[in-house]
Amino acid sequence: GLLSPWWMLRDALLAQVNYDQDEENAPGSIEVRMGLSLVEIVDEDGGEVVVAKFSNGTVIEGNIMIGADGVHSVVRNLLGLIPHEFTGGKVFRGTIDVFDAKCSKIDEELSSEISTAPLQGLLSKGMVPISVTPPGMHFFVLSFHPTKKGRLCWVLGTNDPDYHPDNMSLLSFMEEKLQQLKGETEDNKEKDIIIKSILDASPEHSFTSFTETKVADFSDEILMPFDGRWGGKGKVTIIGDAAHAMRPTNGQGGNMAFEDAIVLCRLLEIFGEHSETKRVDQVLEEFEKERLPRVRKIHDDQRMRYDARMRGEDIPPWSSEFKEWVNNGI
Repeated sequence: GLLSPWWMLRDALLAQVNYDQDEENAPGSIEVRMGLSLVEIVDEDGGEVVVAKFSNGTVIEGNIMIGADGVHSVVRNLLGLIPHEFTGGKVFRGTIDVFDAKCSKIDEELSSEISTAPLQGLLSKGMVPISVTPPGMHFFVLSFHPTKKGRLCWVLGTNDPDYHPDNMSLLSFMEEKLQQLKGETEDNKEKDIIIKSILDASPEHSFTSFTETKVADFSDEILMPFDGRWGGKGKVTIIGDAAHAMRPTNGQGGNMAFEDAIVLCRLLEIFGEHSETKRVDQVLEEFEKERLPRVRKIHDDQRMRYDARMRGEDIPPWSSEFKEWVNNGI
């Protein structure tokens, strides 16, 4: 398979928005407004529209409201749902181009110690050429080659409550954790050298900028009041991280957001053909009830895998049946 960087997906979506705005005969009508803070949602029973009120006095009406506003969702808060909870985890990310001058110099210096051009050698080792999981940390490398020639991305996740980049450099923290790996095998030594080289080649901001992870509570107790939904009501729904933020394990949070969009579009398209016999609030209820079982199963899997990795445990790959079910999508 091939991986595409998240920024390519973002840029493709932004390009579509710009196309819809700039072209006379564009298929959509997307209007982007910046600098607005949502403060109130008015959705009266039996009303034909839902009203969004903003802090600067702007009022916008629509047939439905879709809160796709991420892990810090304002729409979620205004619906009165329990806020996402911090996991205690931090995630750092960085990218390198193994063909640039800095990486080429590192490869040249290491070639006598390991092999010829070890960083470039990662490009032929699949989508995840390196993954290490000492207790309290998970470090892995993603290869976007050849989609983006020579591009590697690394991700470091930790739930160590005592670690903060203000108190210890990320490289020192990494070295400390790598020492906890069992066994001083040649394979581990080589991985240590390559990982440190990847970090040496990374831009400085990668070591100080991080995301503190927040997740949705999908326990029975939390979901029970919503009768098979995840918390939308009336003409308002939430999707993606706003609805079901997941632990950063297999990239399934982003995948589930795309699936939400696809399923919701399908249902709204059908609704457009039968709007005389169905209400839009019924469509949104159907959407959440259709999505919840699949999202919850994947949410539980990601929680289990993240928690086990943070304990330093080896995680078996998905079974062939589960992998097929996930990959077949919706």
